[in-house]
Order: sequence, then structure tokens, then C-alpha cells
Amino acid sequence: MKNKFLTLIFALILLLPALDSLFHFSPVKELFEKRLPVAKPQFSFTKDYPRNFEKFFDDNYGFRKTLIAINADIADDIFDESPDARAVIGKDGWLYFDNHDSLLDATGRAVLSDKLVERGVESFARNWQEMRKKNIKYLLVIAADKSSVYPEFLPDYIKPSEPHRIDKFLNALKKKYPDFPVLDLRPILKKAKEKEIVYQKTDTHWNRRGAHYSYVEIMKMLGIKPHFRDEFINTEGGLIRGDISEIMSSDAMNVNFELEPKFPVTFEYALTQHSPREEFVKQKMDRFYNPTVYRNSNKNLPVAFVYKDSFFGDLAAFTAEHFSMLFSANEFPCDLDYEIIKNFHPNVVIQEFWEGRVGVVLSECRS
Repeated sequence: MKNKFLTLIFALILLLPALDSLFHFSPVKELFEKRLPVAKPQFSFTKDYPRNFEKFFDDNYGFRKTLIAINADIADDIFDESPDARAVIGKDGWLYFDNHDSLLDATGRAVLSDKLVERGVESFARNWQEMRKKNIKYLLVIAADKSSVYPEFLPDYIKPSEPHRIDKFLNALKKKYPDFPVLDLRPILKKAKEKEIVYQKTDTHWNRRGAHYSYVEIMKMLGIKPHFRDEFINTEGGLIRGDISEIMSSDAMNVNFELEPKFPVTFEYALTQHSPREEFVKQKMDRFYNPTVYRNSNKNLPVAFVYKDSFFGDLAAFTAEHFSMLFSANEFPCDLDYEIIKNFHPNVVIQEFWEGRVGVVLSECRS
């Protein structure tokens, strides 16, 4: 009996491609690949037709996309193989990285379910309403993917298109809660790039100047006067590698565009992952992943608590000037826990995450 069962399972596995070709039940419908798919050849009696059809079949047999996705997950999660295959070389030296289907998202084909969106809208609305009840200013910040700001440098086999997954979530959020405090940084950075380069060519992130444009808009949303661009000196800090060139083990570099403040810097690091300085702060932040704390010499300023990702790194150097303490955790929860947050006595709470992470964030929302 056991042998018959195993034989049946094996037969079903062999039949999966054929069955999916007929009934189209493969769970993975779209897959980003670094080339255009092979088109079906027109039938002919030439000797090239069998070979061309074989290439077409290899690109389109049933269950192929799901099998490739499973193989990628195994390579990443089990065998811990380098993700350099997801690094993409664009035009004019621009590098891109495919993370959480971000490049599929750039083509407008990544999917975000209605159920996730509906759940996410209610969760983020609860966060906002809870903070408002406690007289805490709240802001959701969406960091723009590089491909959203610079789609023109993507390779030709990636055809940029909109909307993206984040649009579906933001449209639903604003439709139900028109006053919800959210800052989508994509249009700000698209406008800024007309003046200067705002992302690093060899890195997934904005440069310091792109971060400054973002910081100004965040401060405006919070009702805090920012340090404007004329309060900084433009500098170029030589050539640097980026995280994508590091992943690729490439020597590709870009100019490190910097901003040097004309005013005295008033903040310092009270805690970093590598050099804890104050025990009471360390104890408060121990529960978080990769916490960072900034302390300002002006104790009369408000306090901020930020849930963020790596995009907030350059933002922190600007925003810390406006808070007596700025607590940040490299986490992106959907539902906020006020019982945790209240320990920091914040006047401002910010949730920031990169647009490509929207599916991951919403999947954590309470139903």
C-alpha cells in the first residue's frame, strides 16, 4: 500500500507541468526574469522550427514559474547562497536589486491581494487613531524604490509600468481615511532628480541629497521647520561602492554626493548597535532589532520614536536635529503596541518602510 501511494505521488509530480498547462493552477503567476520570454514561433517546415519551439516550450511549460520560485527560496533560505543573481545591471552604470519582487513591481505586475490591503488599511488606521488619542503626532512614510525614481535606466528587458503594489494600498487607505497622515516620497524624489542625482548608482538607497529632500517633506508634515538646502554646502566625497556592487563583488562605484551643514550639529549618538553608551537607554532598546538612539543637547525639543528600515539611515542625520531624543528600531511592524511605545514618552511616532516591502508589512497585520 505504501509503495502504491509513493508511486501515485511520484506520478502526480511528473504530471504537474502537463496538468498546469491545461488547468492553470500554478500559485506563482508572474516571475521577474532578466530577459524577455521566448515567443511562440510560427509553424513552418524549416529545420529551425523544432529548435525554436523547444526554446518556447522551455520558457512556458506548466508549473515552471512556481518551480523556479521554490528553487530560489531554497537557495536563499536553506543553502544561504549569495543573492547576486538578483542584482541587475542597468544603463549608464546604474545597478538595481530585485528584492521582494521589486523589479516585477516596477513592471506593474506584482500582486497585492484585496484581503491584505483591506486588513492593512484598518491596521494602520488603528495605529493613527491610537496615537491621536494619546496626543501623539503620527506619520506613515513610504520610501521610494530606486526603480520608481529612475525607471529610465532599467535594462530594456524590464518595461516600467504603473500602478505598483504600494499604489493599491495607498489608494485604498486614502479613500477610506482621507485625512490619514501618509507621505509618499516618490513624487518628491522624481521632481528632485530634475535638479541633481538623488540616488546612488551602485546602491539600493538614495544619497544624502535625496535623503534631504525627503527629510524636508517629513518635517513639513510634522509641523516642524526643517533646515533648508541653503543651510548646507554641497560636497563630493570621492568615489564609493554601494551595497549592490558589494553583493556583486564588483568594483563599480559612484560619486558620494554629500551635504555639509553650515550650522553647529547639536545631536550625538546615545546608542548604536556596536557602541552602547548609556545603560538606561540600552535597557529600553534591548527588545528591538538594531536600535539606534540620538540625543540632542537641546532638552526642550520633542521626543520621536521611529520604526524604520535602512532608508532612514541618512534621514536620521537630519531629523535628529529636531528632537531631544530620537529612538529608532530597524523593524517594520504593521500593528503598533502602545504599551511598548509609551515607555519612550514620544511626541511623534513615525512608521517608515520601503515601498517594495508593502506585502511583507501587510501580511503581519491583525485580521
